Amino acid sequence: MTKRFDETTRRLWRLAGFALAGCLMGSIAWAEPSPGDAVEVREGDVWSPAEFLKQEGRRFQIRYDDGTEEWITADRLREVGGADAEPEASRRFRKGQDVEFKKHSRWVDAEIKRASHPLYLVATKDRLGSNQFHWEWVDPDRLREPGEDHEGPDVFSQFGHSVHNDSIRDSLREAQAEYADHLKKESQTARDATGRRDPFAPPPFDHPVSQADRSQMQSIALGGGQWEEAVVDPGEPLPGPLRSLSITTRANPGSFFARPDLVEAPGRFALAVIRDEEPGKAKNLYVERFDLARGRSQSAAEFDFASLPRAISPDGQRLAGRANGRGASSRARLDVWDWSGREPAHVISFEPGESGRRGADNLESIRFAGRDTVVVRTRSGAVSAWEATTGRGLWEANPPRGGAQALAISPGGAVAAVAGADEVWLLDTKTGRVRATLPSTLASPTALSFSQNGQTLVAASADRLQAWDLEARVAHPGVAVAPSSGPSAGAGLVVFDGGTVVWRGQTFDPATGALGATYRLAAGFNAGVGPRLIGMDRAARDERRVLNVWALPVPQAEGVAAPRLILQRGDAVRIDTSGLEGSADLRRQATQQLTAWATARGLTVSRQAEVTLVAETTTRSEMEVYETDELFPSQRTQSDVRVDTKVTRLAVEADGVLAWQKSRAASAASRVTIQEGQSAQAAVDASLDRDAGVRFVIDILNSTHPLPALIPDPRGDRGATWALEPGGFSPAAP
Repeated sequence: MTKRFDETTRRLWRLAGFALAGCLMGSIAWAEPSPGDAVEVREGDVWSPAEFLKQEGRRFQIRYDDGTEEWITADRLREVGGADAEPEASRRFRKGQDVEFKKHSRWVDAEIKRASHPLYLVATKDRLGSNQFHWEWVDPDRLREPGEDHEGPDVFSQFGHSVHNDSIRDSLREAQAEYADHLKKESQTARDATGRRDPFAPPPFDHPVSQADRSQMQSIALGGGQWEEAVVDPGEPLPGPLRSLSITTRANPGSFFARPDLVEAPGRFALAVIRDEEPGKAKNLYVERFDLARGRSQSAAEFDFASLPRAISPDGQRLAGRANGRGASSRARLDVWDWSGREPAHVISFEPGESGRRGADNLESIRFAGRDTVVVRTRSGAVSAWEATTGRGLWEANPPRGGAQALAISPGGAVAAVAGADEVWLLDTKTGRVRATLPSTLASPTALSFSQNGQTLVAASADRLQAWDLEARVAHPGVAVAPSSGPSAGAGLVVFDGGTVVWRGQTFDPATGALGATYRLAAGFNAGVGPRLIGMDRAARDERRVLNVWALPVPQAEGVAAPRLILQRGDAVRIDTSGLEGSADLRRQATQQLTAWATARGLTVSRQAEVTLVAETTTRSEMEVYETDELFPSQRTQSDVRVDTKVTRLAVEADGVLAWQKSRAASAASRVTIQEGQSAQAAVDASLDRDAGVRFVIDILNSTHPLPALIPDPRGDRGATWALEPGGFSPAAP
């Protein structure tokens, strides 16, 4: 990504450039307007009155009567009462054609690699800047035949997408996404009451969107409560006998670009969603329902691409999804579908959020509580429950301190677990009543899951997990989770009825912190229910998709290792801050706080200890292109600079083996101010905050839960190791 310089010494040149721009303004089909003239602007089939402000190249800025402003093209502008302006003739090119491609202010030789009008994938023939190969999707106005008298746009097209290497596959996907966003904003967006386009509305939808009914919605206050009662809500027994399955999908588009978007299985039925977004072709969305009890695909259907299914009811009869738009505020619509027949039938669509802030009402989580109630979590952190068929609001809760960060529904559907910054609330899904407030030691939970018998609730984050015994009303301490970068990364959170937890391929006893069996899993799992993991992958020899269900060996039958923990009272620890970057005063403060933390925990600080509490900073460097921020493209210059990224971590290691870690990266700013006489490299280097890492360590130590209470010894015996094979799991060879 190209970065920019804000060069203070060129401000006078910019003022001069604005004056020059006024002299260079071209004419349009009718008499050239002057600032302040009354004009008319076309919005679909409606011409709206407006005021002309200014022109820059081929763009015209206007202001509507309500004060809103917009940049438009000449084909949407006319004098008051005038005739419609004729649009430019469409420019077309063919695959393999030699062309000239406008990059910023200059034309470069290129070749058309793919023609998907109105987009063309071009490849430059010569080295461009710091890139050996440059591929880009562009609109036809930035192309011309060699020698053709065509000037192209005066500014860099905002709809192109540059790729800084030869990774064509990534460029196809990303360019299509950007151009789809352009089409949505320019020609396919919703309109308000006056007929004007709303650029942040969801994409076109063939079904009516109802008004959310908030007339009887209850507002629920969360925070500061007590664990008043035992809350256990078991679900139906899992379909048995529990076994590993591989089910070939019926929804099989067979495209290289087709990919599974979601797999969910709240009970007997599993939902799979496949998106096929091959550039230059119509987008397709496929949904499929699997009956896990019978081990077969029950039904599959092509789906409305404007809606992305995110949840299936436990009985498999209903789907819920969100608007499938791109960009801010384009995922706020909730869609409900009935799938009691062969094809999903639309029931209702409405927008649960009402904050009015761009993007804040986007739906982050959708869960069914039974068939008739749907619970949603928005980006703002609000959680609300709705009648699935009427859009009538039941209750809404706004957790304090950052809002809700994770959501789970109990197996029986009667309880919603909502995880906040340092508490977890159990709410009645029908009334929103707070049934329990659970203390939490997780700052940023990313997963929340119940056991199938409803007795255990577990929350997990990147560096720790915590469990609660809901029947005994016991909150277990936080357990450290070592970073996972191997084949077990991405595994779902699975909670066995006995309380044992599988997270990222490792088995934990959350009550004691003991490590049990290890599962060598393939990446890509995104669902776990009871003692099973569910995922979807491509078949080994063809393009088919296969839904895989793996029955995990029951940890209780294999036995859980005895607790072997480190950093317990009376243990010795070595503190190492020699590699921590920052000012001398801050590094000294970090060392003192680490020592004070260890002493308060009853530890002995010793240089000979096997366990080390280490704080260090490492540097990662790469070359990037920075560009000066000038008004006219011809005045912009580019510089290749080395950009350093500082990664600081606070970790616990035992004989060099990592037991727990928390890290943060800091890099140069994307916009850099260059002083007079300063080089580009020096300006980028000066923009990096070199004290950010040591402050990060100090902030962790000053928080309410700096390190987990239980840190398993990574050197100990973890029990059996199970490897994933085509038929399921089997003991791994020693």
